[in-house]
Amino acid sequence: MGWDHSPDIEVTSSLGRRRTVGSLVVFSQMFHDPTREEEEEEALGFLVPTKRRLRCAFYKEVQEMFVNKEKVQKDFKAMASEDVSLSCEVAQAKTEVKWFKDGKLITSSKKFKVETEGRSRRLIVQQVEKKDGGEYTCEAGGQKLTFKVTVADREAVEVFVNKEKVQKDIKVVASENVSLSCEVAQAMTEVKWFKDGKLITSSKKFKVEAEGRSRCLVVQQVEKKDGGEYTCEADSQKLTFKITVADREAEEIFVNKEKIQKDIKVVASENVSLSCDVAQAKIDVKWFKDGKLITSSKKFKVEAEGRSRHLIVQQVEKKDGGEYTCEASGQKLNFKVAVVDREAEQMFTNKEKVQKDFKAVASEDVSLSCEVAQAKADVKWFKDGKLITSSKKFKVEAEGRSRCLVVQQVEKKDGGEYTCEVGGQKLTFKVAVAGGNTVIFSFTSF
Repeated sequence: MGWDHSPDIEVTSSLGRRRTVGSLVVFSQMFHDPTREEEEEEALGFLVPTKRRLRCAFYKEVQEMFVNKEKVQKDFKAMASEDVSLSCEVAQAKTEVKWFKDGKLITSSKKFKVETEGRSRRLIVQQVEKKDGGEYTCEAGGQKLTFKVTVADREAVEVFVNKEKVQKDIKVVASENVSLSCEVAQAMTEVKWFKDGKLITSSKKFKVEAEGRSRCLVVQQVEKKDGGEYTCEADSQKLTFKITVADREAEEIFVNKEKIQKDIKVVASENVSLSCDVAQAKIDVKWFKDGKLITSSKKFKVEAEGRSRHLIVQQVEKKDGGEYTCEASGQKLNFKVAVVDREAEQMFTNKEKVQKDFKAVASEDVSLSCEVAQAKADVKWFKDGKLITSSKKFKVEAEGRSRCLVVQQVEKKDGGEYTCEVGGQKLTFKVAVAGGNTVIFSFTSF
């Protein structure tokens, strides 16, 4: 029986010797006086056992190398291609550890990353594969911690989640964009898209998107040929989508047609608006008059807001009457515009209610009032054939369909004939001032 010669060895008393090697402590005691040969061997650091003299007591002074072991996660389940981190904590920051897999020493590599920070020790197994499963141990000072890693095939794990929320059957109108969307369980999962079994890559037609756990394929400006079966695949699992492309001719382009005013009568010089609603906000329409394409100009104003489409014909003339059509994808709406001459349209209404004779005292205000058929009608006032404008003497007012001329603080010279004119029609008022006593208004219609 021999002892390794070590500076750790020490003699404790004459009753026995205490020797330590690492954490092993040995006490030995002699039961007879040593011989000269034994003394020489003792001097060299060896203790020669004899069946007469030696009794040894062994025990181990245990120093815990690992702490907080109860907090260590020892069983790991991982999905293929993920990273797995095995962690523990040592009692002393300077303690060096070694990692093993199934008894074989691990060194830092592309597969394994060994980390030390303070009292923490980590082994990161990167992008685990099936073969990376097994038993891992962290060893220090003859002590060890054991970890078990199980790697699950992605085939056995659901790659796609929330599948019940996925819209799988999609109907779309030609020229629109359509988006196929799904959600994967892991943000790092890569998917591939196929149409009728053929791999899809990003292009002018197809836009492949990935954000977080969402995966999306945008088919842009679909055509009839873009209809068919699309699949999103990852780790041998797949989701299937079906796209049906409808011809625009078979799809209603215009909606709320029953609310559209199609027959419009308008007075010359007014503006007229032709309006309709389309089914999709992005639909482009074209306007025609008597079969000829209309473009925006001083005469025509073409507007699109949301799903509403408008054509405004400004300051219509007799020649602007006719048939207007709004067309989109082979469908159309027809409008008929009739322009009425202002001469043929009664511009003034309720003429029988107009007060014709007035008496007023000089210096009072006198008001000449009438009512027009259209609130937007502009009228002009005249006195003895001369145009009247607002001034200190005359106040011209318009409110709704009412029109009024106020002659303020009348004098003898304010007597005479007043007319209100619009659209070639006029109302005539006759004012007589009698020597400052009475002012008489009479009314004549032409």
